[in-house]
Amino acid sequence: MDNIKANEVPVVFIHFGDIPEYLVNAITQAASFGNKVYLVTNNSSLINDAELIDSTKINTDESLFKSYYKHMSSNSYQFEYICMYRWYILKNFMKEYNIDRVLYLDSDVYLYAHTSHIAANYPVFDFAFNVPEDQDNCYWAGSACCSIWTSDAITRFCEKITSYYTTDAIETLSQKWKYHTDHHILGGICDMTFLYFFSKESGFFNLGKVYNGYSFDFNNASSANLVNNEYRFKQGTIFQIPTKDISFKDGMPYGVNLMTGKSVCFYALTEYAKLLALSKRQSLLTKLKYIGYNFKAKLFN
Repeated sequence: MDNIKANEVPVVFIHFGDIPEYLVNAITQAASFGNKVYLVTNNSSLINDAELIDSTKINTDESLFKSYYKHMSSNSYQFEYICMYRWYILKNFMKEYNIDRVLYLDSDVYLYAHTSHIAANYPVFDFAFNVPEDQDNCYWAGSACCSIWTSDAITRFCEKITSYYTTDAIETLSQKWKYHTDHHILGGICDMTFLYFFSKESGFFNLGKVYNGYSFDFNNASSANLVNNEYRFKQGTIFQIPTKDISFKDGMPYGVNLMTGKSVCFYALTEYAKLLALSKRQSLLTKLKYIGYNFKAKLFN
């Protein structure tokens, strides 16, 4: 137990606005493994299993960020702005509460381990998230839905974002955005773009890799993780959402890696909380909207 506490890393969710049921379930899931869970939010609702942090008290970068943020995306301004600014919120949270390392999860991610066991499985790194190997045609995307950050790394990441908007490096962003508009491709510049750039920095570890039999799920609605068509996939039907073919053993999720033919244990399943919430509903229209959303996200973001 002392070893667990020594390696413990808190879990952090960041969510603005109303608190959906799937977020509450994701928090409960993370806490069920004995993790310390924080919810950084502008919502004052009390949430069991999480310590609430008022985001409005640590948003000191917002005015400055708004002054140089340039919207270059087919998605809405508000959506992309929030996705990007949350990393500044995480930076300020870690600094304010003197926390050196965190495991950040998106609001719909199910975690299946105590963070000490995750830390013990991997080599030493400064920051980690999932970056697919196929980055052709200005795809340039990393996913931090499940990500591990030191305070120094998240500070450097925010500085990286700032530098792209405030120096000649913005021409690189314009190049990618022009490629999207010229080829009528949805997406554009988002936090995933900067995550891709930052993954080239020293101290990075790719959570999409299979390491000691474990990995992190990039997107439960995709067969890809590190490479395309990497995991066995269930195509689904009009009544069933297509997902990775996940089986559970002793409460842990496993997928079959088609590159090696071996079973891989996932520490976390991305978008799984939404999937479970959706499976309880009977509305076919809702299911079709969800399928369409994920199809669009996979192809164009």
